[in-house]
Amino acid sequence: MEGEKALRERLGLFGEEYVGFDQVYSGKVFVAGDTVHVSSELLLEPNCGAIVGYAWQAGKKLLWHSPPEFAETYSRFATISRMDENALQRKVVALFGQAYQMHAQDIHIIHTGTATRILFRVLGDMLPYALWDAETGEQTMALLYNYFAQETGSSVFTPYERLDGRIVNPRVLPGSVRAIRLHSEPIQSQSDKPSCFMTLRLLYDATSAKGSLGERIAQLGMTSYQQGLILGLAQSQGLIVISGATGHGKSTVLKHVFEGMVKAMPEKAYVSVEDPPEFVIEGVRQIQVDSSEGASHLRQERYRDALAGALRSDPDVLMIGEIRYPEACELALSAAQTGHAVWATLHANDSFGIVQRMEGLLAARGERQARQRLCDPLILSGLIHQRLVPVLCEQCKEPLLTHPLDAKTMARFAKTFPDLASLCVRGKGCAMCHGQGVSAMTLCAEVVPVDSALCAAMLHDIQDVRTQWHKQYGTCLDVALSKAVKGILDPRDIEKRFGLSLENIKYDSSKIF
Repeated sequence: MEGEKALRERLGLFGEEYVGFDQVYSGKVFVAGDTVHVSSELLLEPNCGAIVGYAWQAGKKLLWHSPPEFAETYSRFATISRMDENALQRKVVALFGQAYQMHAQDIHIIHTGTATRILFRVLGDMLPYALWDAETGEQTMALLYNYFAQETGSSVFTPYERLDGRIVNPRVLPGSVRAIRLHSEPIQSQSDKPSCFMTLRLLYDATSAKGSLGERIAQLGMTSYQQGLILGLAQSQGLIVISGATGHGKSTVLKHVFEGMVKAMPEKAYVSVEDPPEFVIEGVRQIQVDSSEGASHLRQERYRDALAGALRSDPDVLMIGEIRYPEACELALSAAQTGHAVWATLHANDSFGIVQRMEGLLAARGERQARQRLCDPLILSGLIHQRLVPVLCEQCKEPLLTHPLDAKTMARFAKTFPDLASLCVRGKGCAMCHGQGVSAMTLCAEVVPVDSALCAAMLHDIQDVRTQWHKQYGTCLDVALSKAVKGILDPRDIEKRFGLSLENIKYDSSKIF
């Protein structure tokens, strides 16, 4: 048997006596006095014997509870004493450090009124990390906002308000994390106490991508054909827009595109407008929008003023962090129309959805000929849509046929892929991948260079253009399927990240992407 200290560390049973949770079992086990309380949900877990071993080694009683009884018991035993502020600061810094060690992109703190759940988003997946009492959770969020955060819109944390802030003090930031962006929202309470959640986005200095523009985008996951298209767009004028869901790497791609362009074309002036900047981009004058407080229309005005100021700063290449408002859309088009190269991000469902989304933004400003204005090859140069999918760990991934899934899943994949023998899935996890079975994220993208013929076709019928283009050049999903065939991605992760079933989708290797 392991010693008590080793067992406590392996199970995550450290810190305060009443809180002790393993990352796998978070929210299902805690220690109170001489008793280890465990939810019956863990009875089916293969490694739950480690908890029994800890209880035996530590001389503690072991009590199993039904899930409702466990929640009630935890709420009753959770501490109600306020932690010393210094101890709480150390707890928060340790939380940042653990998130960094696990390569987390986000920390979620969910205060329900009776307890506080801590979760990490790692390589796209939400992983439970810890369960704290309600008092500690509220104290932690107040400390994060009142003491650690800067650039806040309000001076005092309150769970009743929507709040934003940034943590930039290098003394509390771990490793290569250069800032932490926080956002809180009030939520429905499970008790008569106020409830809220806080999301903390860890902003790292950079990904591991280095070198020239071509080398960088190749390392991010762009295909050889797409690399050539991006290099062409980097030489062009006009508007290039990158779309994708939140957390799918748009800002990361922009960072590497701009650093690659700065290296290749240092004679040009590069300016960005961001709200707020997520990365330090070498060689780029980054303008931060002053929109930390105020009503929505004030934020829009500040964004518009910052963009107008950037255009007066004599840029050759302009980056717009995100086209959120009609005013930003208008200014982006105006800048492209006057001969600037403009790179921007936008939320849209696919590459051609960018045109439809911008058309809607212009229509909101009263533009009657929005499509005609957009579909001009002198203004619109490129449309990019992307998704991030976890990459299988090379150390522990397993061939699908030696790791058979349920019959329904196997039948579904057999309809999609011509040869199941080429597929791999997540293994059991190892030290290299922190037990997750995946080790990184890769881009699955579609890159559409815009010319006069494509513009004319989009003016006539954008849906038909979308269908024909995807038939020949493929979609983000087609790229993901090609990487699954190479054993790089787990097909189940593709389904999860794209939010669909592969049952009626056939992999086509003839598409050009």
